[in-house]
Amino acid sequence: MKLCDGIRVMKIRTNADTPDDAAKARAFGAEGIGLFRTEHMFYGKHAEKPLFLLRKMIVSNTEDERRKGIEGIIPVYESRYERHTRSHGWLSGYHPYA
Repeated sequence: MKLCDGIRVMKIRTNADTPDDAAKARAFGAEGIGLFRTEHMFYGKHAEKPLFLLRKMIVSNTEDERRKGIEGIIPVYESRYERHTRSHGWLSGYHPYA
């Protein structure tokens, strides 16, 4: 990307499925995350706990069980999202028109 820096007017964002993908994109000059595929936290490396919680929520029999399942997933999601964006110097709250 450094070859284009002097003439380009468009910022370069990356699709980041994993923190490793984000790190590679950052190394190649990406300036932020354009698409963050949150569903990818439910499979692959370190996905056992969130996948278990998701399945527990899906097979719940009552609304209360479903809500408890979601309450278990939210902290995992927030932690992964923050780690994913902050670990590469990108803050959450990206605005596409900024």
